[in-house]
Amino acid sequence: MCPVYIFLLIPGKMCRIKRTRLLNLPKQGGVMTKTEFVAKLAETAKISKKQAGQVFATFVDTITASLKKGDRIALPGLGSFSSVKREARKGRNPQTGAEIKIPARKAVKFSTSSVLAKDINGTRKAAKAPKKAGKKK
Repeated sequence: MCPVYIFLLIPGKMCRIKRTRLLNLPKQGGVMTKTEFVAKLAETAKISKKQAGQVFATFVDTITASLKKGDRIALPGLGSFSSVKREARKGRNPQTGAEIKIPARKAVKFSTSSVLAKDINGTRKAAKAPKKAGKKK
């Protein structure tokens, strides 16, 4: 299987980053903040932190706008975002036990790609290197 790359379009520059290089979290089981992610993105893509912040903001804005329209966003090697409609329902106040009405709303659903799930679980086999052509004698 070929490695999955993320392409970043920055004015005057196009960067190709191997997706697995972005997934190296600074600490095991920790939470990567936006600031840490932007710094890692800038380092990996060899761009400034300001440009990386703009790329991140544009990425989030694009996904948000698409989800508002009802579109599904599929990012191969990462997963897909979609909006789902939650029906109105009845619930209970846990402190008083009183029945309450929960209004209908839209929610965001994220489904992980099988490639990412296999990478995280360590079950994905490494891609084989192409065979080199031997010299003819």
